[in-house]
Amino acid sequence: MLLDFVLWQHYMLKAETTIRSTLYAVRFRHVAEGYPDPLLGRPRLWLLLKSLKRKGKPTKRKYPVTVPMMKRVKWLLFSDAPAAIAARAEADVAVADATVVWAGCTTAFFFMLRGGEWLAHDGRGYDAAKVIVGAGVVGYRAGAKVDTLSQANEVAVEVRASKVDQHNVGTWRNHYMSGLEVCPVAALADLQRQFPQRFTRGSEALKPLFRRASGAPVLASQVKVLLRHAAEREGIPVDRMGTHSLRIGGATALLHGKVPIELIKRMGRWVSESFQRYLWEANEDAKDLARIMASDTSTLAVTRQDPGGR
Repeated sequence: MLLDFVLWQHYMLKAETTIRSTLYAVRFRHVAEGYPDPLLGRPRLWLLLKSLKRKGKPTKRKYPVTVPMMKRVKWLLFSDAPAAIAARAEADVAVADATVVWAGCTTAFFFMLRGGEWLAHDGRGYDAAKVIVGAGVVGYRAGAKVDTLSQANEVAVEVRASKVDQHNVGTWRNHYMSGLEVCPVAALADLQRQFPQRFTRGSEALKPLFRRASGAPVLASQVKVLLRHAAEREGIPVDRMGTHSLRIGGATALLHGKVPIELIKRMGRWVSESFQRYLWEANEDAKDLARIMASDTSTLAVTRQDPGGR
């Protein structure tokens, strides 16, 4: 019955990942009702799923947003050049919204946020349980809280819940000033100067932080337009960019900075090693590798122990 169920979904043009999810739903309902796990001891079922995955269309992994792309996004949002004005018009981002969108993109990049943690999905609005609110942004200087982010050299952001936070206890992450053009503290400080009521104990501090000047949500589709314009100007395929590229970009930037994998995992709030498929190598990672390999004059321990080649 399970094999037939899988094949029926396949002929209905369901993706392998979707079919797998339905099987897990079947298992959940059985176990919840006190029946044995129906997926245990089903080798043919898993072989079939592997076969369907091989036959399916290859998944195009999203590319990460790079720091040069972030600078392009900033230029698109704040420049008076005709190309930037046209990009903002296509994304439906008004001049008064530029600071909000820039602060959102910067926060998503540095804190490796999932889309639902700061954006509204088109037609669905914000995820009220997950979205970052202004009351969850705190500035520090020399380890002590400050009244405004313009006084801070460190900012902490509360990620209230996520898909891997099953108990919805939330978590805090912090960053210090970068001192560079792309800086999470500076971007959030600019946002607070424009909309002080959205922070600390302001009248809108418990509402989603990254809203347009009118109070309307910042949509995922709007951010995608800006990222694709930035990608095009950097010579990167635009169809490989999405809002998740900001999260991937933050993790990839840490990788290129030689940050240990375990710290990247903790900063990005991943619970498994699956996050490594999001990481992309840099050309510079190969620097000196050829020299190191060509300089190798080691002898193999096994040849010393077995000189006759037995």
